[in-house]
Amino acid sequence: MLSGILIERPRLALVIAIVITLAGPGGRPCVRPLRQREDEFIAWVLNSPPIRLPGAAAIFTAASTGIPLGLTHHLRHNRVLHERVLLIASTSVDTPRVPPEQRIKLVPVGAGITRVIFHFGFMETPDIMEGLKLACLEPELRGIDPQNITYYFRRVMVIPSGKASGMAVWRKSLFATMHLNANLPAVYFGVPAAQVVELGLEVEI
Repeated sequence: MLSGILIERPRLALVIAIVITLAGPGGRPCVRPLRQREDEFIAWVLNSPPIRLPGAAAIFTAASTGIPLGLTHHLRHNRVLHERVLLIASTSVDTPRVPPEQRIKLVPVGAGITRVIFHFGFMETPDIMEGLKLACLEPELRGIDPQNITYYFRRVMVIPSGKASGMAVWRKSLFATMHLNANLPAVYFGVPAAQVVELGLEVEI
């Protein structure tokens, strides 16, 4: 048993070292931005109005600023946008649990778009569906039923390439494989499969 542990430790150290070296200068991953500026997107929607679909859509994003490129590509190719769009982000705080009255932060973006930021403690499992029920009781989101929302998730396909600098090609291939094997966010957040639409996006690194 002891010999097995001693053998596994170097392997674990090697894996950790490889993952760390996947980052570029300053520890930043060598990937391109996946967001559009909010003012640019809103100006685009207002100056060239798309067809607005009835109801609400929710776009999950890892950032609390900017417009996900999945939404940008969806609008560019389909020229439709729901009347109300929620940009949903989940953040973890330094406290074990967050009381319900501090769970939600709503930020108006414009053109019927609202950013919904959920705060969860480090001992909590993010329950986005329950959080949305609370959020939809707020005056800004009144009339939206979480059970009738169309949930859009970005499905990023990372393409390793020798064109972009900053990372060795073999590291890019390893990063692409790790990203492909990542769990689907819709499953993690407990969103009903029948209400999920995935937006594909290729990112070259």
